Amino acid sequence: MMKSRTLSVFFGIFTMIAMAGLVPAFGQTIDSAGNIINVQTEYTAKASDGTSVVITTTAFTTGQPLVLGIKFNDTNGSFVKHQNYAITVMQDNNTILSNPHGHTHTGIDIQVTQPLSSTDQINIQMTLLGVGLPTNDPSTWTGVKGEVLSFSQTTSTNATVPEFGPVASIVLAIAVLSVVVFAAKTRVIPRL
Repeated sequence: MMKSRTLSVFFGIFTMIAMAGLVPAFGQTIDSAGNIINVQTEYTAKASDGTSVVITTTAFTTGQPLVLGIKFNDTNGSFVKHQNYAITVMQDNNTILSNPHGHTHTGIDIQVTQPLSSTDQINIQMTLLGVGLPTNDPSTWTGVKGEVLSFSQTTSTNATVPEFGPVASIVLAIAVLSVVVFAAKTRVIPRL
């Protein structure tokens, strides 16, 4: 009884280690060589006062939400702090994100869409509402107010991130099993 239970535990651990190298993480794609591919698309727009807005997205994966990293920069390249904005993201004529009260304290913000219905491109529309604390009266906000920005896709990159892949997991599992077998045969631990 004890022997079969111990073998079952070792087999379970071996299976988990081996599978860890075969299953991709959330929002990632794996190429034929076992490398993780991080697909990113970048969209840019510029306001009339020179404020540039750059939105970088994660990979377009059906059934998964899309993460948008948003950066607001002034004409000097510094982050625009306390930028207020409204954002709408559409895909296949469906609204997948609508936030009329977006705000960033630092000039960098993150928005997350609903799960995507396809891998088709998205349409982003943003309205700059002014610069100021969201708790203050909007009439006191400075900067561009009410300007609607249309975004154009500037880049789409497939950055391959090296990793060990499934072979390394199998080698690790074999090494662990070898240590267990060696320890059992040399009586470092009691026989199973």
